[in-house]
Amino acid sequence: MNKSALLSAIAVLLLFCGNSVPFQDEAFLRRPVGISVTAVSPLNFQRQYFVQNLEKSFLGYNVYIARNTIGDSEVGGTIPALLIDGQLPTLKHSISDFNVDTAQTVTIERFNDSVTKFEEGITYFFRITAYSRQPLESLPSNVVSATAIP
Repeated sequence: MNKSALLSAIAVLLLFCGNSVPFQDEAFLRRPVGISVTAVSPLNFQRQYFVQNLEKSFLGYNVYIARNTIGDSEVGGTIPALLIDGQLPTLKHSISDFNVDTAQTVTIERFNDSVTKFEEGITYFFRITAYSRQPLESLPSNVVSATAIP
């Protein structure tokens, strides 16, 4: 077993150890970290993140996009989550998708829930939160940004 696989196995074991909190009693979700965003042509953004939540009620991640930096208090308030198929979470996952070694990549083609496309030359700011069936939402990830290209 290589060193990376061994470290991943240990991380999974540590995260599952002592996780006897019943589904209905989960009170918080782990904050996502290690996200990135890259502008790709034509006027799309490619988002990379790792599925790193093991909470029993975990459903996936919500994506937040704005033209100005996004503060913690704006997430889910003044800035709504992007809905791709009409419901939350934006990016659907489960704890079986957990993998801190392999980045998930998704292309985002619009700025909001309508058909509004990204605008060339505009810088957009992105954050994600973990989302559960409770429904609970984690604290938001770090803010990342990129400028739309033609």
